[in-house]
Amino acid sequence: MVRVVLIGLSLVITSCGSSSRLAKARCTLGASTGPGTELISPRRNTFYSVDALNPDVVAFKGSYLMYFSGNNQPTANGNWRTGVAIARSPTGPFRIQATFQGNYLNGGTAVWRGQLWHAVELNPNFRGELASSSDGIHWRHESYVPAFTRRGRRYTGADFFLEADGKRLEVYMLAVPSTGGIGRSLAVASYSNGRWTKPRIILDVASFATISWARADLGEPAAFHAGGQHYLLFVGLSRDLTRSIGLARQDNGAWVSCSSTRALPNDAPWGGASSIDPSPLVLRDRLYLYYGGTRTKGLAADLGGSIGVRVFVLHAT
Repeated sequence: MVRVVLIGLSLVITSCGSSSRLAKARCTLGASTGPGTELISPRRNTFYSVDALNPDVVAFKGSYLMYFSGNNQPTANGNWRTGVAIARSPTGPFRIQATFQGNYLNGGTAVWRGQLWHAVELNPNFRGELASSSDGIHWRHESYVPAFTRRGRRYTGADFFLEADGKRLEVYMLAVPSTGGIGRSLAVASYSNGRWTKPRIILDVASFATISWARADLGEPAAFHAGGQHYLLFVGLSRDLTRSIGLARQDNGAWVSCSSTRALPNDAPWGGASSIDPSPLVLRDRLYLYYGGTRTKGLAADLGGSIGVRVFVLHAT
């Protein structure tokens, strides 16, 4: 794995057509139990002294593992590494393991077939690698996430999220065009027995043309099941570089927005400028939503980002 090199994120918005189709029935995250709790914040003289973001939480062998991204440079792209923190409770405290610092991973983790699986973002070519682990520290290569072509344009994946679905893994991703820039959409592919389905677009940024908080770009998908429904958290970008978390639901096989408004207000006590990097964990009737709150707007680094969790009581079925 190599360090991250961002493709130029120009403020060129792709042409947008129809407005976003909304889910037939209203869907929300549930009833919030409070404003949330800060779990990891920047700390001097560490690899996360400027930003602590991109939480990726999974329950494994009686513990809660949080992989997260740390940046220690106040620059536009930053210097990112991966850390891991462990807790006995989903609300922490999470204790950072000082001996583990990996190269920058911008991916998701799932428990599947008794092991941990992780989709790793390899840069500078945005080539995704699927790996597995029995302990969460040592990883074994399994496969590469396939690139795909849509309407004559080549795409590769980034911002991965993994969801175990019986005999297969669902790998959600940001579809990154070879031309770079923003105005990107979200895709999914399935993996089983060493084989992939072709990635397909599930949320097209063109359908958000009239939704101001998400019309410029989509990213950071994260799926979960609750109350017999299948939901997708995602991050939308406005033209003033504010990022916000939205919610979609699978409706007759298609993903549709739950609302034209944000699913979560940008009001985190640990960083209210933007809300990014959602990571859902459902335990019984509770949704634990881990995410990053930033103190400044922006796209990549030097955001004053911290990680927190909000807890929601899920609606009864």
